[in-house]
Amino acid sequence: MSYYQSAEDIYNQMKVNVTNVDTSENSYIYNSLMPSAMENAYCLLSLDDMENKVFASKSVTSGYSEYLDLRVSEVGITRKTATYAIVPVIFTGKVGTVISKGSIVSTNDNRLYTTTTDVIIGTNGTIECNVIANASGSNYNANANDISYLPVKYTGITSVTNVNSYTSAYDKESDATLYARYLVQVQNGGVRGNKTDYETLALSVTGVGTASCIPTWNGGGTVKVVISNSNKRACDQTLIDSVYTYITNNVNMGLTLTVASIEEVALNISFTLIYNSTNYTLATVEASIKTAITDYLSSLDLSVTSIKYNKILSTIMDVKTVIDINNLAINGNTSNIPLTNTQIAILGNMTIS
Repeated sequence: MSYYQSAEDIYNQMKVNVTNVDTSENSYIYNSLMPSAMENAYCLLSLDDMENKVFASKSVTSGYSEYLDLRVSEVGITRKTATYAIVPVIFTGKVGTVISKGSIVSTNDNRLYTTTTDVIIGTNGTIECNVIANASGSNYNANANDISYLPVKYTGITSVTNVNSYTSAYDKESDATLYARYLVQVQNGGVRGNKTDYETLALSVTGVGTASCIPTWNGGGTVKVVISNSNKRACDQTLIDSVYTYITNNVNMGLTLTVASIEEVALNISFTLIYNSTNYTLATVEASIKTAITDYLSSLDLSVTSIKYNKILSTIMDVKTVIDINNLAINGNTSNIPLTNTQIAILGNMTIS
C-alpha cells in the first residue's frame, strides 16, 4: 500500500473550495498552504517507509536489516554472526625455534592469519599449531596448502602450510536466510517435536546452512537430522555436537536423536574450452567458471534429487568470457548425477583442455 502524495497534489486538494481568489504559485493562498502540503507529503512518505520497517518481508526488500532483527527477535530468533577461521598449520624449521603467539602467515592472495599460542619446533623439525584469521567470514576458509606464505621473515622458520582444507568459517547471516527461518517458525504454529521443529532448531545454530529431518530413520522412536554447514559443505564434529545439544535442550523428545553431517559428492568436471583469449587469461576464465559452478551448487537445498548435466553445461556457458565448450563430462559421464536427501554436491577437480 502506498500512502504518498506529492505536495502539489495535496495543495490542489486543499484549494478545491477556495474560489474567486488567486491560488497560483507565489500567491497569498499558495504561500500559506504549500508549507503545510509539503509537510503532509513528507509525513505520508515517512508512513510508507514505516511499512518497510514494520513488516519483515518489506524489511528484507528494503534493506532494513536492523528492523528485521527487531521483528524476528519477537519470536526468539537471533541473526547468526560471522565466525573466524581457526586453521591448523604445520611450521617447518630449525629444532627448538620458538614461534611466538601473533606470528603472521598468509595465503598468496594476502589473506592474513596469526598464531594463537606460543609453540616450539620439535625434534622432527616441525610443529603444528592453530592460526586465526585477521577478519571474520567464509573468505578466510582455505583449501589444502593455501596458507603457505610467510609475509614476515622469522629466524629459524623455513615454511608453513595447512595440510587439510578448512571450511568452517561463516559469513554473517543474510537478510533472506534470516527471513526464511522466521517464516518457518511463525508458520509452524509453535508445534514442538515435529519434523519442521527439528529442522528449525538445527538451523538456529550458528554454522548450520541446511537441515533435513528424517523421522523413524532407524525404526520407531528414532529421528535423524542431517546438516550441512553455512558454506554448504560437510560439518565438523564440533558443529554436529552443538546441534545435538541445542535440539535436546529445546525438545522434550522421548526419542533417540542422531545428528549427522551431509555427505559431500564431488563433481569432477572436464571439458574442452574455447574462450576470449584476447582479453583474458586461461587462469582468469577458469576462476570465473569455478565461481559460477560453486555459486550454483551452493544455491541448492537438500530437496534436490540430482545435479542436471545440462544445468552445469549452461552455467559454464553463461560465464561471459566463455565462447563455447565441448566434451563436457561430470565424473566421467554425460548424464545427471543422482543425490539422496543426505548428500550435497560440491565442485571437485576441474580439468580444461
